[in-house]
Amino acid sequence: MFFYLQIISTFSVLIPIGIGGIYFQEIGLSFRYFIGFLIVGFLVDFAGWVFYLTENGDGNHVVRYAYNLFEPLFFIWFLGQFSSNTKLKFLLKNAWFVVLPLWLISVFFNDFFSVYKIITQIFIAFTSCFCILEVVEKDSKIMNSLAFWILTGIFFYNFCTFFFMSFVNTTLGIDLWYFHNIVNVATYIIYFFGFYFSFRFSGLRGRS
Repeated sequence: MFFYLQIISTFSVLIPIGIGGIYFQEIGLSFRYFIGFLIVGFLVDFAGWVFYLTENGDGNHVVRYAYNLFEPLFFIWFLGQFSSNTKLKFLLKNAWFVVLPLWLISVFFNDFFSVYKIITQIFIAFTSCFCILEVVEKDSKIMNSLAFWILTGIFFYNFCTFFFMSFVNTTLGIDLWYFHNIVNVATYIIYFFGFYFSFRFSGLRGRS
């Protein structure tokens, strides 16, 4: 069961990628980059399966560590595209000064990895709340807003998994990894609804 859940978690991202790709030329530049981000995530997960089947642990570690830097930096950049608050934009713009050193420490000290993930995910969940509030204040039809759904998905993923990351290097973390897969699938469904409702009902509201 756990094995199949992992497969579903890996390939379910193709659903929002597919619907987003259909209307790729019609969406704003930030959302095009977001689709690219999802594609990168899929390729990383797919590479993980290849490394697992070929027993290439070193290759898996290199790709995973690189992605563990790319993911939070992309989220931080993406959030910055939807905030007009000067203080929040300053915080997001300069967050990499903290993220990069923390990532480097996690590379050389594996026990610090969980700390790195917790800090970055709490920060992203916290700042995404403010971005969602700004979108809600500007757009009365939020259910049709692509920005609202994507930002909600980012918040949901980071909020639901940050506490789990404190156990990521433990036996308990391995036993509970199925929960992370469930959150992944749920997040992709949120992204899918965002693209679907925006395309169907509102002519791609929430462009950026």
